[in-house]
Amino acid sequence: MFGVVFGVLILAFGISMVGNFGRLADRMFESAASLLNPGIATPNTFRFGGVVVIIIGIFWVATGVSEML
Repeated sequence: MFGVVFGVLILAFGISMVGNFGRLADRMFESAASLLNPGIATPNTFRFGGVVVIIIGIFWVATGVSEML
């Protein structure tokens, strides 16, 4: 059950990053811009990271469901 709940939270975060809901990807870029080399990363880099987070979330949900069965 924990895996499903955690996976859904991760999925929601990833979907928010990809869709840039609440300007999440933009705000993450603004806060991390001082740590990154200029010209290399853009807000779209964080949106791509959202795709990776969605895949991780799907894995957590699938693992949690298989444990519940």
